[in-house]
Amino acid sequence: MFLDMESTSWLSLVLLVVSIVLIVTYARMNAVFSYWKKRGIPYLEPKFPLGNLADILTRRKNMGEAYADVYREMEGMDFAGVFLMHRPQFIVRSPEMIKKCLLTDFRHFHDHGFVYDEKIDPLTGNLFMLSGEKWKKLREVLSPTFNTARMKNMFGTLVNCGKGLTEFLEEPAERGDMVEIQDIIARFTTDVIASCAFGIQCNCLKYPDAEFRQWGKRTVELSLMGNIIGLLYTLVPSVAIALKLPLTPRNVSTFFRKVVKETIEFREKNDEKRDDFLQLLIALKEGKGK
Repeated sequence: MFLDMESTSWLSLVLLVVSIVLIVTYARMNAVFSYWKKRGIPYLEPKFPLGNLADILTRRKNMGEAYADVYREMEGMDFAGVFLMHRPQFIVRSPEMIKKCLLTDFRHFHDHGFVYDEKIDPLTGNLFMLSGEKWKKLREVLSPTFNTARMKNMFGTLVNCGKGLTEFLEEPAERGDMVEIQDIIARFTTDVIASCAFGIQCNCLKYPDAEFRQWGKRTVELSLMGNIIGLLYTLVPSVAIALKLPLTPRNVSTFFRKVVKETIEFREKNDEKRDDFLQLLIALKEGKGK
């Protein structure tokens, strides 16, 4: 089979364009990968083109596992620079330096490095993702809800969830049956979160298909589109924001916002109070949280 001259010309043009793109990309990434070296900061040698955290981008490992690998690779180092593809990141390993970053020198290290847009995804406006002045103000508002006395008030709720777990495991233990512990602990964790945070008794140990659990699973079980959006926020967040793509699926966000709204309205209307985190927020809203 022979190609005519026109086809050959087009093929040559495509190959030329691809070659130029690869060369430019390689040169660009080499320039990026010299970021820490130019600044005299020790760093882990990156691998082209994904850097030191390829497992996050390829979804072979979650973020915790990937950074745990980096932590182990940094054995003997107080700190080091790494690369999440084209984004330089600074990792602190020394407990003394971590303390300085979080306390004495915190004014220089208050940003968490996440990119978000509260208008697109309201659930991203939380303490874990906010930075700068917004984070500072929200922290000042929420700090009173985390004092020891208020946390102790929720301990009874946690104990009740623990009793439920004990009762659930008694029967298979007596029979000597094997159990899927990961699933059981996930259901128990959902019960704890639902009870302590929302005051909802969903009893996922007994009813694994409870609505609250199903929606909770959707927050961590990413679809193909969810993976693509996550990569966009990691690599080119400006594109994700320009396209108004939320990190949290819209239906998941709608469900949990609805649950909180309806629970607050019910308690305020019926003057009902419970020992859970939502009650602390209601008290804070009413000016009684300090």
